[in-house]
Amino acid sequence: MNPPVEIQQREAMRQKLNGMPLVFMNAFDTADLARGIVYSADGKRMKANFASDRAELMFYGQPNTNRPTASNNKLMYQIRLNLRYVNANPAAKLELLEEADGSRNYLKGGTRDQWFSNLKPYYKLAYRGLWPGVDLIFYEGEHGFKYDVLLHPGADIQQVQFEYEGADGLFIDQQGGLEIHTSLQTIRESIPLSYQRVDGKQQEISCCYRIIDAAAKRFGYALMDSYNPSLPLTIDPMLLYSKVIGAMNGYFNYVRSVAIDSEGYAYGSGYTSGSDFPVTPGAYQTTFGGVYDAFVFKMTPKGDNLVYATYLGGTRDDYNSSIAIDQDGNAYVTGSTYSLDFPITPGAISNPSTGGVRIYLSKLNASGSELIYSAVFGGSGSNGVSDIAVDSEGNAYLTGDTSSADFPTTTGALRTVINAAGADSYVSKINASGSDFLYSTYLGGSSYNSANGIAVNSLGHAYVGGETASNNFPVTAGAFSTTYSGNYDGFIAQLNPEGSALLYATYLGGNQSDTISDIAIDDLGNAYVTGYTTSTNFPTTSSAFLTTSPASTNSFVTKLNKTGSELVYSTYLGGASFDAGYGIAVDKSHAAYITGATSSTDFPTTPGAVQSKRVGSQNVFFTIVSLTGTDLIYSTYYGGSSSDTGESISVNALGQALIGGYSSSTNFPSNLKNGIRPQKGFILKFGTPGPTGPTGPTGSTGGDGTNGFYRSDRCNGTNGIASAKPASREHYG
Repeated sequence: MNPPVEIQQREAMRQKLNGMPLVFMNAFDTADLARGIVYSADGKRMKANFASDRAELMFYGQPNTNRPTASNNKLMYQIRLNLRYVNANPAAKLELLEEADGSRNYLKGGTRDQWFSNLKPYYKLAYRGLWPGVDLIFYEGEHGFKYDVLLHPGADIQQVQFEYEGADGLFIDQQGGLEIHTSLQTIRESIPLSYQRVDGKQQEISCCYRIIDAAAKRFGYALMDSYNPSLPLTIDPMLLYSKVIGAMNGYFNYVRSVAIDSEGYAYGSGYTSGSDFPVTPGAYQTTFGGVYDAFVFKMTPKGDNLVYATYLGGTRDDYNSSIAIDQDGNAYVTGSTYSLDFPITPGAISNPSTGGVRIYLSKLNASGSELIYSAVFGGSGSNGVSDIAVDSEGNAYLTGDTSSADFPTTTGALRTVINAAGADSYVSKINASGSDFLYSTYLGGSSYNSANGIAVNSLGHAYVGGETASNNFPVTAGAFSTTYSGNYDGFIAQLNPEGSALLYATYLGGNQSDTISDIAIDDLGNAYVTGYTTSTNFPTTSSAFLTTSPASTNSFVTKLNKTGSELVYSTYLGGASFDAGYGIAVDKSHAAYITGATSSTDFPTTPGAVQSKRVGSQNVFFTIVSLTGTDLIYSTYYGGSSSDTGESISVNALGQALIGGYSSSTNFPSNLKNGIRPQKGFILKFGTPGPTGPTGPTGSTGGDGTNGFYRSDRCNGTNGIASAKPASREHYG
């Protein structure tokens, strides 16, 4: 027999809504309000109502019984469960978090009193103080409906207890998950991961699911390790999403640079050879122009939609190097162009060179629909740009290298005459309207110089990192290293706001070749750099994570103090084969986030790594180095069976990290199910989607183990206990 017509109609509507994200709203149904319901949620294959003492959950799933279904096999039944909070605070504060775009309208009947319009949706719902020192956060995870239990310092995990009213039974499976059995389907709560930072070291805190009363379907937790209740729990990063970006029809695509804003929106730029790049309606340029075109995109915080995606270029080759964003969501992108018709806006800098390649700087509005300005400049030689930074006033800082003796410089700048036989670095500061240089200067010695990264502080000081073969690079007295070591040395330089003087400049390197790929700064003025070295005596500090080189080419991470006079820490980072750091960022706690590429099978990873082993010939790495540089907070591989490279990284105040790069792996783990052909760009977002607690970051962790998240081998389902980490759980059928 078929399910009742009402269920069929309900499921037909459910299928239409299946692509919509889970959102939370104020309760509006009269009957729900009468039962004490305060908020409700609707999402993919589930609905929920929330009262002070419970969450009413309705899941839609294929039954696991022999009950017949309709011939199309698409109809689903409802699973109804009440998740009751045992001995909880009835006066706990409920609040909606993270407002979503748009509004929701519900027409429930034929009369206006049953119509509800303009309901504001939110992505999260929080119970504050549900138990003393404990918050409960509901939201949508990677696999569906999810909730986190957040323990603040002093909270007792034993007080956290739940009952599943309406379940047939609770069981612990062999993998350590909590199974909720019903007559129609089994729902599983997966295992999270958490740890504490004790004396600067990572200490995992393992606990177990505990079935307290099987008849009442009541469960809680039992600690397996010692736990310091005066310290907060730190939640390990999880992979929030992995997205392939680019044209699909056999074209080449590269994501060269990324940025992430305070709300978690992802911005990226790169270049493509494809005419079917997924541009969005209303974007600035929706038509492919040349052999290669630059592209710019903005993605929603959950990675489920493009806010905009646009080409940027003319009728010849246009490449992108870097992107930066301002507080209004405007995107600043820079790169190189061969197109004589590259877009230039009225009043912007227009210094067309007689050479073959010029530099462009384009500012795109927050909707991606138009250029606020677009400038093109260069000299008669070769001109390249590597990186961009933007200050609070909207001034843009560019760096790169040039062989042009007529590269535009400004009066009073540090150096206005080219000094190199091969290439000189430059630093250019362009005003907020894109109409003029505030300063522009060469930077380097008499041999090859290349600047690869730039950052700017709140005072307008530009920090530049790169490589040089010059034994007379303009280092300053008292700098960390004033002696050239040979081959190529890294360099770090800080310029004053006028670009007229160096506040410091230092070499950084050893007896072979050393390249600084990227630079970041913290709020105290310390500079952080990453790159790669073949030097066996690259300068490291005594207590650093890795003080000797394990391979012929290794990445490194170095923190230089604010005066450029000494190393705060410096460490190698890698394994026994090729490793290179290409991007670095710093969070508000001064932890350094690094991405790059590794061919090492023994690259250091941490418990909780998304991918603990190298899969292909070369994989992306993502590593977080502690404040002191003595250990790794988090480190993971990421990639497929061929070659994958992380090019750029950005981190926001929530501790969410965005990585951009490119891959030739046909099985690169991402949203793309039919492989990558032949080279696609990608973005990865790691982080903690939960809100920031009063004592430190808290939020979602782990997954169900299918993506390589940490799963304790102490979870075996014996004695009604399964090892877990307090305290995040995820539902999926």
